[in-house]
Amino acid sequence: MQTGSPWRDLPPVFGPWQTVWKRHRRYVADGTWDRMPTALLALADSTGNLDGRFHDRAGASAPCRRPAPGTTNWPSPTAPESFWP
Repeated sequence: MQTGSPWRDLPPVFGPWQTVWKRHRRYVADGTWDRMPTALLALADSTGNLDGRFHDRAGASAPCRRPAPGTTNWPSPTAPESFWP
């Protein structure tokens, strides 16, 4: 996982960044992150919080295209939902 944010910039509520980094590395190595979506879906299903409207968007992405030079033609955040995939 990479977001471009340094570990040192984590809010203090998470504790020392070194501890968070070590925990993240351990979760990657032991497969915790890979098992998490399945476990969360099972929990939601067992507690009746999964109603069939769930759509798996994991790994889905849309390219971010820059507007042509000299323009500010970015999509409006209030654009109709049909605009976004």
